[in-house]
Amino acid sequence: MISLISLLLDIILCNYILKGSYFLPLFTLVSLIYLKKDKYYLLKCMSIGILYDLIFTEYIFLHITIYLILGYIIYLFYKSFRYTFITNLIMTIILITLYEFLLYIIFFILRIEILSTEYFIYIIKHYYLINIIYTTILSIIYYIKSKIIKR
Repeated sequence: MISLISLLLDIILCNYILKGSYFLPLFTLVSLIYLKKDKYYLLKCMSIGILYDLIFTEYIFLHITIYLILGYIIYLFYKSFRYTFITNLIMTIILITLYEFLLYIIFFILRIEILSTEYFIYIIKHYYLINIIYTTILSIIYYIKSKIIKR
């Protein structure tokens, strides 16, 4: 559910509110942190990647692959670390950096689009701020939710 809401927010922000802005949301990607890590987790990551590809890109298998890889990294990360506000922020920064790095490498290998290193660094900086704010909001929501459920 959180990923579909995040996808909707990505659509609204990218196409209407933040178009041409300094901020670049990757809320759908960040939402992978908050999905339940059950036996269907990687399948959920792939499904979200399919939706992201259909809505935002013309490369149908690009985000399926990237979301699957990043979902596995998230899964491994949280096997070693607890869910805390700090680990979620760290994971958000790791996700954004790896996401852009994977796109950079895939585009370079397939000669789809040659991106400079300066562009890579520039674009990452634009992703960090709004996505860290989103992670903060989600962490607060999940913290409150966990306190209510414990009652």
